Amino acid sequence: MLINQPTELYERRFFAVRGVQAGREYYLVNCPFYLLPEIFNDLDNTGIPPSQRAQRVINKTRVKAIEKYLLSNLNGYVFSAATVSIDGDINFESTDGTSNVGLLIVKDRAQYIINDGQHRISAIIDSLKEHRGHEYELLPIIFFNDPGLEMSQQIFTDLNRYTLKPAQSLNILYDTRDDFAKIARTVASDVSFFHDVIEFEKTTISNRSIKLFTLNGIYNATKILLGKRNDSTKKNSSYACDFWEKLGNELNEWQEHFRGKLASSILRQNYLSGHNIFLNSAATIASAAGEAGIGTEEIISIVANEDWRRDNPLWEGRALQNGKITKSNMSLMLTTNILKLRSNISLNERESNAEQLYQQKQRLLK
Repeated sequence: MLINQPTELYERRFFAVRGVQAGREYYLVNCPFYLLPEIFNDLDNTGIPPSQRAQRVINKTRVKAIEKYLLSNLNGYVFSAATVSIDGDINFESTDGTSNVGLLIVKDRAQYIINDGQHRISAIIDSLKEHRGHEYELLPIIFFNDPGLEMSQQIFTDLNRYTLKPAQSLNILYDTRDDFAKIARTVASDVSFFHDVIEFEKTTISNRSIKLFTLNGIYNATKILLGKRNDSTKKNSSYACDFWEKLGNELNEWQEHFRGKLASSILRQNYLSGHNIFLNSAATIASAAGEAGIGTEEIISIVANEDWRRDNPLWEGRALQNGKITKSNMSLMLTTNILKLRSNISLNERESNAEQLYQQKQRLLK
């Protein structure tokens, strides 16, 4: 004799807080990490057509980066809440005499679709394969009851409609984990030529701004400058500050700007030395000079004595294209090639090939 078996034998229970948005209930729960692989057991959506998905395709590189961040900061990581749609039989039971605090009961055959947070969840799941010590940590998740998953795509769209990634300069300003960020902040505050002229919140500077460089520009150039140095953060900060200070002491246009005789806007308008390509070129040649055994003072003198005016024909096709500054790696290489040749530093194969191609183009233009 056949015995009728219950179709929903198992269920999951989450302590939850119930809320309402636009007339729709949602439930905020804290989900233990160890449950995530069970709930989200198939995150590979690469084979699903975009019209049938409710999320982007998983970016494995991004997942790996988040996993590394988590495992490197187990005592200090921060994850925001994920948002998930549930298609299935759910029930909310109030407890402790309050209507909005209680248990969210989800039948085991329910389907979970991540609307926001798939890379965080995927990274946590992967991290558990490497290390189990954090399996009882909690991830906040906002669950929406979405029968038939009719709203999941719209939820994804709405959540991402007005998102804006913080400017890199602001990230550097607030980042206490990255040693290079700490060094960049020190350079921005301690080098006299950078006082009050660093843009800390944006990655671009308007034409009329009194600011001269962005913090991310200082960060990138100083990272190049330090290159393969293995010194402590304190020593690297001291070296970087000393380099930029000495360069300013030798560079006429920085001196004029520091004395208030040359406005930031005019410096940027008339000189390459008011732009990131100059910082990066100076940092690149200084790093190369250090490896070649050339002293800092000598290389600073070479950089400072170069003619960095934008109307100098030397820079067309290198730092400039039709008079406009370019930000490509090739432009940086061709600009730095000039400094290497001035310093009698041999070009590597890639730099030499780029230089030959540049010279060929110049001959054709004549």
